[in-house]
Amino acid sequence: MTLLALAMFTSVAFAGDPLARVQLSPMLAPQPTPTAGAGARVKIAEDTPAKITPQQREFGERMVAALRKKDREAIKKLVAPKSLACFDDHNNAFLKKWLDKHFRYAIPVHHRLSVSKISADAPTGSKYATYPVAPTYVLEIEFDRGDGGSITLNRVIGQQDGKWYEVVPCPTQLGMERLNKTKPVSSVSAEERVKQAYAQVKEPLASQIRALLAKNDFANAWKLCAGSLNLDIGTARQVVAKIASDQPH
Repeated sequence: MTLLALAMFTSVAFAGDPLARVQLSPMLAPQPTPTAGAGARVKIAEDTPAKITPQQREFGERMVAALRKKDREAIKKLVAPKSLACFDDHNNAFLKKWLDKHFRYAIPVHHRLSVSKISADAPTGSKYATYPVAPTYVLEIEFDRGDGGSITLNRVIGQQDGKWYEVVPCPTQLGMERLNKTKPVSSVSAEERVKQAYAQVKEPLASQIRALLAKNDFANAWKLCAGSLNLDIGTARQVVAKIASDQPH
């Protein structure tokens, strides 16, 4: 497992994080399997990506519209009613955190939608959460970053009464206990975290990272950036990408 994959699985292992797959360069290692929810990893079928249906595309565009407006209530209307029905005063904190993580990235007007089918033998829950509505596909929202890279947001979806919805895991008692032990997630967006971290890159760190990039030693460049600035690997990769784009050609 790559360092980025390890960091992503660690960060989303509980709260059903909408996995953001950041593509910085075609030279990077393969990306991790999407995470479906509290402790469960989605297993993607081998014959994917699948052909997106008109109904899935229409649902995806409604999802993008709600995300672009940062409209929490609109997002909730896209969640399967059976999934929402599991939440009450006891576990509503889980739903709040899950919804909050939808808005970490600003999606531009121009984007691409695709789907990947979840393997039929994939687990649909764990000791930390169950799924009132079974997840069957991953909706992928891809858009360009403007620096040669791209970001893909993965949303786990399924059908209820013949309609497509986003599915949220329903936490068990163990899941809520785990949530209550985790540290609060920063309200700063992912883009703002990268911007703030990039501003902290001074000499000699900048030259050291550029020297590693000159040797195509991306892994150590990410590790150096992460260790020096106390960042997670995902953020460090984006900072390194910005440093690389600033180099004279």
